[in-house]
Amino acid sequence: MNDAVIFYRSFYEAVKDLPPSDYKEAVNAMLGYGMDGTEPDAFESKVAQIVYTMAKPQIEANNKRKQNGAKGAEYGKLGGRPRKNPIGVNEENPIGVNSETPKDKVKDKDKVKDKEKSKEKDKEKVKEIKHTYGEYAHVRITDTELEKLKKDFGEDMTQQAITYLDEYIEMKGYKAQNHYLAIRKWVIDAVKEHTGKERQPRQSRAAAELDDFYNMAAEWAKEG
Repeated sequence: MNDAVIFYRSFYEAVKDLPPSDYKEAVNAMLGYGMDGTEPDAFESKVAQIVYTMAKPQIEANNKRKQNGAKGAEYGKLGGRPRKNPIGVNEENPIGVNSETPKDKVKDKDKVKDKEKSKEKDKEKVKEIKHTYGEYAHVRITDTELEKLKKDFGEDMTQQAITYLDEYIEMKGYKAQNHYLAIRKWVIDAVKEHTGKERQPRQSRAAAELDDFYNMAAEWAKEG
């Protein structure tokens, strides 16, 4: 709240020729804002609003100067304006004494290492989830690994390999940290070898039947 307001000649020139109602509204608005800091809720006169809007910045500047002058007077009573610290000077440690001990530095390094470890653990959590496959649900591989196996060996061979490894783990108690690598390293070969042994007896039976046919044909030829 101010006891006085500077009313410039420019303010007077702006309002002197206004109709009485507009003059009163504009002057009251400027004086009210300058003394009490209150602004009108609404203007009845558009002209009065324009005059007030033009004068408002100057009134604000005057109020700020007056407030700053009041602070200066208070500082004068207390012996002057509070002294500012030079740029970069810490109030708690003005002469820059290093209070850190070697132990503190070691602790800081340990904190950095712990943060790095926690970041690595977070990365591991983001790794792809492994799904279980097979009748006994022993084979664990990711979707990406499954697609790679299908691409390299075909869908049928991949399924046979999964079945073979699943049954092998169930019967033998086989343990491996990475089933995907196990399939690539030895299971595919084992399936091929196993499939080849199954086909061999069928070929032998067919050859034997063919030999029997030839023998019978030879006997018929002799009898004829």
